[in-house]
Amino acid sequence: SGSGPFGVIRKWATAFQAIYPESDLSFDSVGSAAAQQALWGDIDCVDRRLDALCGSSNEVLGSTVWGIGDATISEDLYAERADLKLQQYPACAGAVVVTHSRDVLTGNLGGAITEEEKSESLNLGFDVLSGIFNGTIQYWDHAEIATQNEGFDLPHEPITVVVRADGSGQSEIFTSALANNVPRWPVEATGKSPAWPLAQLEPL
Repeated sequence: SGSGPFGVIRKWATAFQAIYPESDLSFDSVGSAAAQQALWGDIDCVDRRLDALCGSSNEVLGSTVWGIGDATISEDLYAERADLKLQQYPACAGAVVVTHSRDVLTGNLGGAITEEEKSESLNLGFDVLSGIFNGTIQYWDHAEIATQNEGFDLPHEPITVVVRADGSGQSEIFTSALANNVPRWPVEATGKSPAWPLAQLEPL
């Protein structure tokens, strides 16, 4: 399973096994890219290890028959792996969101926040997000951020950008949204494992 839908999948699988206790069903949250690789049969625990799936086992993986991820399988991939007779169905919906530290608003690093402050957040449009993730917007008080967030006394502090290190359907959804809304967003920085156009990213 991709990490996004894992919570609902865990509930579905638990309910299924309660009704059909004879079923042998196991599932793991390994990220969309790894889950798809297992589904294709492109990962085994001997020659093509992936620690998220293999752990300390040397058994060859061949039992992945279903999975769920945040991003859809492309038509090109359907054609490329026609031998697998893949079927794809919509199962659930969720949002991919960008989060930021509350300290940006309070200036109170690590301190307690009020109930009023809990309801406050920054507006970050696609142009601003693309600037943050390509390194052209580096500080919280940048003019483009300030314009979208009048009334906040934003600090002149550097923005630390954190991204997924593994292949992720959520990364694909996020970068596709940037590509669809920001013409200058580079094509190579779109996908489950995007070539982020910012060199100093901190992988999660």
